[in-house]
Amino acid sequence: MSKFNDKYGNKSAFHQADSQYKPLKKRSIKAVASPQNIEQEKSHGVEGEFKKKENFFNVKSKNMHDLTKQRKFYSNSLLEVPSSNFTADLAQLINIINELFPIKSQHRRSLPNDVHELSLILTEERARLKTPYWAAPRFLSAYLRYFLPWNLVRLAWLFPKLDLSLKNGSTILDCGSGPLTLPIALWLHRPDLRSLKLNFVCTDTGSSALEAGKQLFTEYTGGKSSWSFKTIRSNLGQSLAHFRKPEHKADLIMLGNMLNELSTGNREPLDQLLGQLSVNLQKALNPKGQVLVVEPGTRLGSKLTTNLRFHALRTGYEVLSPCTHQEPCPLLDPAARSWCHFSFPVLEVPRALSSLSVAAKLEKQRASLAFLFLQNKHIQDVDSLDDDYFDEDCDLEEYSENLDCEAGQRASANHATFNQKNTESLKNKTCEARIVSGKILIPGNKDMAFTQNPKMIDGRYACTSHGLALICPFNKPEGSKVTIRFIGERDKKSGALLATEIIAKG
Repeated sequence: MSKFNDKYGNKSAFHQADSQYKPLKKRSIKAVASPQNIEQEKSHGVEGEFKKKENFFNVKSKNMHDLTKQRKFYSNSLLEVPSSNFTADLAQLINIINELFPIKSQHRRSLPNDVHELSLILTEERARLKTPYWAAPRFLSAYLRYFLPWNLVRLAWLFPKLDLSLKNGSTILDCGSGPLTLPIALWLHRPDLRSLKLNFVCTDTGSSALEAGKQLFTEYTGGKSSWSFKTIRSNLGQSLAHFRKPEHKADLIMLGNMLNELSTGNREPLDQLLGQLSVNLQKALNPKGQVLVVEPGTRLGSKLTTNLRFHALRTGYEVLSPCTHQEPCPLLDPAARSWCHFSFPVLEVPRALSSLSVAAKLEKQRASLAFLFLQNKHIQDVDSLDDDYFDEDCDLEEYSENLDCEAGQRASANHATFNQKNTESLKNKTCEARIVSGKILIPGNKDMAFTQNPKMIDGRYACTSHGLALICPFNKPEGSKVTIRFIGERDKKSGALLATEIIAKG
């Protein structure tokens, strides 16, 4: 925690928050809590599961077990339990937000409604994204007080284990930076990077969010960070075009919640758009540069990252994470029921954030994300591609149904090949797999279970180089890398290869 703890870290701010927010209007509560809207919100997976607040929001969740046991549980996962200081650091950050960007009492009372409305814009009413929401002060305030902190909670689980190849003098391009969400997350969750002299170029279509983030970072760090920031108002295409110059190549390009807001004036299929994006990201990178894409843990977020992965492999990238292989993604198969995302328990949050979440009817016990971490391998001759495809005039949500396109067709053909020819030939073969789902109940199988032929067992989907697998792991969380052995059969419902985990001896 920084030296500003005495000014911003007082506990009284935690408890004052409970009385600051009036409940949503009766009309709004009805709209939020209807069964239809609850199911829609769950399907998006972005802002809540509508749990009863007494089950969770007491600062420490019932999920908050012994942190030592939690960390051991996630030791083999790409996820990591947040540090013991994170909740206090986040509370301090929220206090600084309230100090730097105060709002009048009447606007504070409407804050839960503003949060909820912005949540609808980002999930169900996406046509309204044509107008930058940063332009409305009430939405900027809602984002800073609700969405920014919750995004930092999500990134707390992802950032610690990312193998970032940054060094003194590295340049990071953060596209769609908003209030510098990803740079702030790097500072909070990667203390090993704080001593490096890093140069951030943060771009977004709204300058107000960028400046707010810059003020917030400066105040939180006491103005003594060795990181430098340049903020530029530009869209994604303009940002990447600037970095095509040899003297402006990036060592790391970050895109946070950016793909799901892409739009084009040419009404190109989104699959083609992502292919062109893969090329232009590579043009802006140094030869060994990296790309980090983080999206909401929704079906749309997953389809975007997995389709971008498909094109990235063809363009000349290596997938560093979350995949254990460089083969086609089995989850691009249109028949796949699961999608590549990682969810985790919310262990502890500041009372100010929990109170606002309850008032906005967006409380949650679990959070999730989808992501893709790439490294450039070589530059191909791609000058023939048109670069003028990032136009801000047309929303692409209608194209979300066409995300499978070429990538999905190839994955589907690959899946069919294994169905017809290779299922039995894989029997007793082993490979590495990444667990990509929570627990699901599946019919018992004596070759999969650790107990003798139970009626129902806990299964999890896992991604492998041979396709999607359904395994019975031994007490492993999402994101874990495990070694599995195929049993030569497929799940009748999902078509996934059945396998069992190999437990290392000793």
